[in-house]
Parts: sequence; C-alpha cells; structure tokens
Amino acid sequence: STGAQLTISDPSILTNNHWSFRNAGGNFYLATSSASTFATSTYTALSVDGTTGYVGVGMSANYPLQVNGNVLFGPGGALTNIPAVPLNLVNSAAATMKTQLNLVNTGGTDGAGSAIDFYTYDVAGGTSPGLRVAGIDNNFSADFAISTKVPGAAGNALTEKFRITNTG
Repeated sequence: STGAQLTISDPSILTNNHWSFRNAGGNFYLATSSASTFATSTYTALSVDGTTGYVGVGMSANYPLQVNGNVLFGPGGALTNIPAVPLNLVNSAAATMKTQLNLVNTGGTDGAGSAIDFYTYDVAGGTSPGLRVAGIDNNFSADFAISTKVPGAAGNALTEKFRITNTG
C-alpha cells in the first residue's frame, strides 16, 4: 500500500528496503517497503487486529497468536543444533528436570483432562485426530491414556487403546 504510514529507513545504502508501520482499517501492520516507492510488501512481518487484539507473525491476525514459519521459545544467545521444526521449546537447565510445557484444564473433577492430538492428514471438515495422548483427572491425580482413531474414514471416532491409572 502507499497509504499513510510511518517508515524507518537506513540511509547508508539507498537501495535498502524500509520498515513501515501502518494502520489500515484499524489494524496495525509492520512490513518491509520498497526503497524507491515506499509501497509495503505483500508479506506482513507483524499484524495486530484492532478489534480482537489477535497477533499474526508473518501473516494476518486470525487467532490470538498465529505464526507463519518456525518458532523457537527459549533463552537468548546462539542456539545450535536445534532442529528447524514449527515449534521448539528450549531451556538450558543442566542436571535438573525442567517443565517445558503445561497443558491445563481448570475445569477439574473426574474425567476432565488435557490432551495432545496428532493429525497425519488435513484437518478440514472437523475430522478426528489419528492419535490422542491424554492426561485424565482421577481423584486429584491423573490417568494416562492413548487413543487412536478407528481406521477407514476421516470422520471415524477415537477409541481408547490403553490406560495407566493413577494407581499404576
């Protein structure tokens, strides 16, 4: 766009692209812009929806936080030998167990739980995951359960294959 925007440039090399801040329709955008025309690129580095507050990194802000590309959450500094996957949770706590991720269901009571679902195909159309790993509340402790989907169709239901109860 060539609409009103705030642009930061590096005058040391006239052909460098600029960084532009823009308000369009009440939404905030941060993107590179052409060195000669100041038109913003079609690739948005950061966007914030002015109504919902949703944040998009490398894309429009359609969800509370949505990232197009790989994400690394961890300590600053040079991290080497970290695989380039969509999400890495990294810590550097030597000789100690460090929680990397909490899945929380504040509903509580027996049968409530949290899960990680694995899809090995497109999730369009409300299909069930192919595999679910779950922690299920059981008297202020938890059972561990693995479920897989009945094969044959994308919409088939999950069935529990095994469970380790809180008593072992």
